[in-house]
Amino acid sequence: MLRHHVCQLQTLSPQRPKPLTSSLFTQGVFNTQRDEQPSADAAESRKKLTPNSQTAFSRADREGVGFTSQRARDQLCEQLRDSGIRSEQVLQVIASTPRHLFVDQALWPHAYQNRTLPIGHGQTISQPWVVARMTELLLAKKKPQKVLEVGTGCGYQTAVLSALVPELHSAERIAELQERAKSVLNRLGIAHPQFSLSDGCWGLDVQAPFDGILVTAAPVEVPEALLDQLAVGGRLVIPAGPDGRQRLQVFDRVAENDFEQQYLDDVAFVPLKSGVIAG
Repeated sequence: MLRHHVCQLQTLSPQRPKPLTSSLFTQGVFNTQRDEQPSADAAESRKKLTPNSQTAFSRADREGVGFTSQRARDQLCEQLRDSGIRSEQVLQVIASTPRHLFVDQALWPHAYQNRTLPIGHGQTISQPWVVARMTELLLAKKKPQKVLEVGTGCGYQTAVLSALVPELHSAERIAELQERAKSVLNRLGIAHPQFSLSDGCWGLDVQAPFDGILVTAAPVEVPEALLDQLAVGGRLVIPAGPDGRQRLQVFDRVAENDFEQQYLDDVAFVPLKSGVIAG
């Protein structure tokens, strides 16, 4: 039970996007974290992948070719726009972020499809639609100056946020995933996010308060710690609920002990877990 006063707003979700690929939906909800894997071999190759060297990606690596080209990114953004994403600022960042570099090379042909992909440790990179949707919700009221991302994962969402907010902190509980994400981000020249290997359920109290918090895994109930660490005027974007009944939710802190809550899209995320897995 939340000790804060939460006012639930009657908020209608935007029209759900039509399926962009055959794997976009599972049982009528956005399958943001548990999509069908392209292949067992590809998933296993990603699990075994070790962090890359710190050599910067070449221009050819960034720009890609064929399935990973700028044309593929532009086509994805048109699909996202047609599916209800309205923030041109977010779409421009999606168009300029090389998603293929955050997954194993065996998965590059799928990188600009609107689907999840495996990144190892039973985790996935979220659908581009979900990344765009959560990001534009975070920025909808005002541009947050200081943001906490709970769940670094492969670093793709981190890269998108880093282009849009001046101060970004990212917490991850799996050391290998975070080190790999840091390597890719560094090679892309994205150096300003601050990383913490920690239990995301507890937020990041040492750096609180935050103007925005974005969570990339779903607790059954919204953790009190995340609400406590939100600044007055700040916004929390989080999927929450039991498996099969998760919804994307937004909390706006309007006063020290008062929040406005909105229930939005049905989603399907992996659970937000406790405990740190060190390397």
